[in-house]
Amino acid sequence: MPGNPQCNNISIILICANLHFIRREFFTDKLDEVINKIVAYYVDRDEENTHDFYLDRYTEFLSDVMFNVPAVDGILGRRDKGWNLYAYSFNHYNEAIWSEDIPKRMRGSTHINEYPYMFDMFPFGQYEIDEKEQIVADVIQQSFINFVKTGVPLNQHAVWQNIGTSTAPRHLAISPIPHMEDGFFNESTTLWHQIREYGFDLITQYPTREVSRIHSNEL
Repeated sequence: MPGNPQCNNISIILICANLHFIRREFFTDKLDEVINKIVAYYVDRDEENTHDFYLDRYTEFLSDVMFNVPAVDGILGRRDKGWNLYAYSFNHYNEAIWSEDIPKRMRGSTHINEYPYMFDMFPFGQYEIDEKEQIVADVIQQSFINFVKTGVPLNQHAVWQNIGTSTAPRHLAISPIPHMEDGFFNESTTLWHQIREYGFDLITQYPTREVSRIHSNEL
């Protein structure tokens, strides 16, 4: 943001350019503090300041704001209402979907990356469904089918537990070695929940405290 010292470095302009949704009227004299907190989390890492580093941080920032943290909030809210929920992460991908020109740091599981395992469709490049990849396909297909039929995502490779009652929801990490993990985007969710303490939830775009009539009319 213009005038903020944390945003004057051209290397982090991608993230700062997307902080326009942080409106001064909701944070008043705490605006710079909020921005610095966000930049510190996503940018200030003890790593080499390379091009792919900043693209990776930018990708994580947008993913958290648009998808990850809202998903966690939805999960926790529904759990509080008594829903029985099952969560999963799908970070597995086959190297064949990525060109050698793409830095390894920038590779990962993409949107519709599950299509080869669900529908035998290969939108990003053909590869063999070998023994390891078949495990991934089994977990996805069997779990989803059984969940629709019975409400429980059973499969032959791993026990898929519900999210539990912890502040760190457990989830199934789908991979050739499927396993349960604790914590579902916990670090980034903690950051954005801490921002709520300043009086405004940037994820939902709603105040967490009373605002003046003028500001309320601007919502």
